[in-house]
Amino acid sequence: VAIWKGMTWLATNRGVVCFDPQKVFDRPQPRPRIRLEAVQVNHQDIQLGGRTELQSRENDLVFNFQAVTFRKPIGLPFYRFRLLGMDTSWSYTSNRSVQYPRLPAGKYKFEVMAQNRKGEWSAEVAAFHFRIHPHFSQTWPFRSLVVAVIISLLAGILRLRSHRIRAKANQAHQLKDARLRTREAELAALRN
Repeated sequence: VAIWKGMTWLATNRGVVCFDPQKVFDRPQPRPRIRLEAVQVNHQDIQLGGRTELQSRENDLVFNFQAVTFRKPIGLPFYRFRLLGMDTSWSYTSNRSVQYPRLPAGKYKFEVMAQNRKGEWSAEVAAFHFRIHPHFSQTWPFRSLVVAVIISLLAGILRLRSHRIRAKANQAHQLKDARLRTREAELAALRN
């Protein structure tokens, strides 16, 4: 291999070949194709495709992805990703996996892209749609039940208190009646 007058010269079994390296590197490059290789939920692989429904405890996700390109960017991150439903801005990495531990309940869409040496991002986005259901204690039926129980307890306490107040008032009234009868009896005895 030799470089002479801006040309690169190669000696091969079939003869000498020369080319202009600028023309080779300036050629249009195909955009990388990206794909999700695997998605792990709580450290176990799940099937890809369609929407995935997860329970509240299935909230530790790892996304593994890969792109095929002949020329990776030098000094730049190769991938960009985002998790719609949590954040809309892109994050950049050269790693082939991303982990989201302890995701809250909600609807999400994970998207990832790759770029070539010219900084052109893949034409298509690799995406994965999923939903994490809320824990039963975070659902409206459970909250409604808790509110109903609290209202029932408060109503029971108020009813019990009202009953005690009425009983006390009734007892005071009976005591007053008894004292009045006693006085009337004493007056009748004095008259006799």
